[in-house]
Amino acid sequence: MLTTKMPFRDRKGRIIGTFGISNKVTDLVRAQQALERERNTLRSLVDSLPDHVYIKDAEGRFGVVNQAFAKFVGADGPEDLQGHADRDLFSPSLTMELQEQDAEIFETGTADLNREVERVNAQGETRVLVMSKVPLLDEDGRPYAIVGMGRDVTEQRKAREALLQSERQIQDIVDNSPAVIYLKNVEGRYLLINREFERLFHVKRENILGKNDYAVFAPEAADMFRENDVL
Repeated sequence: MLTTKMPFRDRKGRIIGTFGISNKVTDLVRAQQALERERNTLRSLVDSLPDHVYIKDAEGRFGVVNQAFAKFVGADGPEDLQGHADRDLFSPSLTMELQEQDAEIFETGTADLNREVERVNAQGETRVLVMSKVPLLDEDGRPYAIVGMGRDVTEQRKAREALLQSERQIQDIVDNSPAVIYLKNVEGRYLLINREFERLFHVKRENILGKNDYAVFAPEAADMFRENDVL
C-alpha cells in the first residue's frame, strides 16, 4: 500500500509531526468525485427533459423530481417536493387513484405504460398527459421504488381533434351532394366515398375504405373503374 507523507508544522514552521494519506484514501476520494460528477450529469439530464419525471419510494414519498414536474404542480423547485407525497399535492380523490395504481405496481412488479389522463396544472389549466410508471427492482427482484414519467400531449390531442372535425365536415358536405363522389390515393385505394356512392353501388363505406376496386367489385367492373381513373 502506497502512502503519501507530508510534514505537519507549527506556526513557526517547525516540524512537529507528519500527515500521511494512503492510496486507498485517495482512491476513495476519486471514486466519490466520479460518483458526484455522474450524479450531477444525471440531474442535469433529467432537469432538461420536457417530460415530467419523478421517483417515489414504497411509502409514496418523492425522492427525485425534475423541473418540469415541479413547475406543473406549482413548486418553486424539485428540492421543495422531496419527502412529500401525492396527498400533499393533489385532491383526496386523485391521491387515492394514484395510490391504488402504485400499490398494484408494487404488488405485481409490472409497469403501467402509456395511460392517457387529464390533470390540472398549477395555473388551473386542464392538460392531457400520457403517463408511464415503471418499478425499480432490488437484487431480489422486488420493487422498492417507482419511476414515473409523464408527457404533455395536449396540443397533439387538440390537433387530432381538429383534424377529425375537419374530416367530419368534409364528409357532411359530400354526403349532401347528389353527385357520386369518391377519393382515392395513388395506389387506387379509397379514402372517401359519399352517401350517393354507397346507394348507387350498394356498398358501405366501412367495407370499402382502404381497399382498391378489385377487393370490392367484380374484375370487369374493377377494370372499368381503373381505366376511368387514368388521366
